[in-house]
Amino acid sequence: MLAMLRNAASASREAGHDFWADYSWRTWVTSEGDAFSATRAKELEDEIGSTDPHSSTAPPRSYDIVAVPRARRVHQPLLTTPFSALRCLRACFAVLRAPSRAAVPPHTALPGGWQPDLILTNGPATGAIVVLAALLLRFFDVGGAHSRARMRTV
Repeated sequence: MLAMLRNAASASREAGHDFWADYSWRTWVTSEGDAFSATRAKELEDEIGSTDPHSSTAPPRSYDIVAVPRARRVHQPLLTTPFSALRCLRACFAVLRAPSRAAVPPHTALPGGWQPDLILTNGPATGAIVVLAALLLRFFDVGGAHSRARMRTV
């Protein structure tokens, strides 16, 4: 996924468009204990900051890295998996419904029904739970997610 984002940004730059301006705030969601993915996301963000210093829309720090509980641990008994998956789903609802505090200037009122525009995922368990949370929020049109065409998933 990171290679895909790099290629999209590069192609966009060649076409004279600032790819990262369209997604000026990014939230990277990883599973608890997945330091590797968090490190890779930070490396990409560092690249964005160093290769695109003339981007007028992205603040110096324009991302968050959030860890949610794992949907299922390796070798976890199947009997307990629904409980850990529900715990992960609850955390994903919280991430999808509330913007980062750093993304919003202090003392600014948030518009009702804030949600991300786009969700990219490549994980089999936690990624599926993030997509499920987005689908449920869209299905029930929570905060206008469906009517405003928010939380599209890839």
